[in-house]
Amino acid sequence: MGEVRLCRDGSIGRNVAMKRMLSADGDAVGRARFIREARVQGQLEHPSVVPVYDLGVDGDGEVFFTMKRLRGRTLEQLLTALEDEDEGVTAEYPLRRLLAALSAASLAVDFAHDRGVIHRDLKPANIMLGDFGEVYVLDWGVAHVAGAADEALEADEAIDRSPGQDEEEVDLKTKTGAVVGTVGYMAPEQARGDRTALSAASDVYALGAVLFELLTHKPLHKRANRMAMIFATVIRRTVRWRERRYRERVAPTRLARGSARKGGWSRRGAPGRCRPRHRGDGAREKPRRSSTPWTFRLEASARRRR
Repeated sequence: MGEVRLCRDGSIGRNVAMKRMLSADGDAVGRARFIREARVQGQLEHPSVVPVYDLGVDGDGEVFFTMKRLRGRTLEQLLTALEDEDEGVTAEYPLRRLLAALSAASLAVDFAHDRGVIHRDLKPANIMLGDFGEVYVLDWGVAHVAGAADEALEADEAIDRSPGQDEEEVDLKTKTGAVVGTVGYMAPEQARGDRTALSAASDVYALGAVLFELLTHKPLHKRANRMAMIFATVIRRTVRWRERRYRERVAPTRLARGSARKGGWSRRGAPGRCRPRHRGDGAREKPRRSSTPWTFRLEASARRRR
């Protein structure tokens, strides 16, 4: 939607960021979108939304707006450093700090929802952590405003599912005039281009995808070409990750099963089904109630019945 430059505010004596339109987006609709972005961002007066200082037209006739200059790193940059096992970043940004930043960003998104604004492009690259503890939600260029007067600004084209479409490597950048948002983080209704189903829950889905990546250092949807990721989003293909987390959580249950055997108990089949063993004097011990979560027992029971 635009390019950002560092400029000097001579009146006040400070550095500011100036965002200008890209020449490719210079049509009437692109210009209207750009102006709306400045107004939406400026009207959301929240500590985690970058304040807008001015909106105008430069000497070349290009629309611009100025805003606060930010210093810091985005979650995307931090996740990349963590995946590369950067010791400095790991020490400076522990998981607790990253989760606190995501919580602050979620409060800003909730503030926007309360005012009828849906971001539609939440992702690690659009969440910035400042050098002094600030947290910012960036890029409101494709935000959906409830009751927008000009429906042309809100229109999204349907997904092109033609069989001859080029299957290049996925472009994770935001596309305007196509499916709005970033593949891998957009909600299923966004991937379908269904504007009628768009709601605050669409942003919650994106925040959940970011949270998943913070906790696992892996994306919610496997990186692939654009259409494959959109398809995975529409059919909610995230089951494999849930199964992996389940298998990892089963380990303590197996340890408990082994401890039960050492204590004179035998567990047959699923956790929670126990049979008593005879003590040396011939007496039978009273079965104890299993401490295994009922969800694990229920799932194991379902597997036996297949």
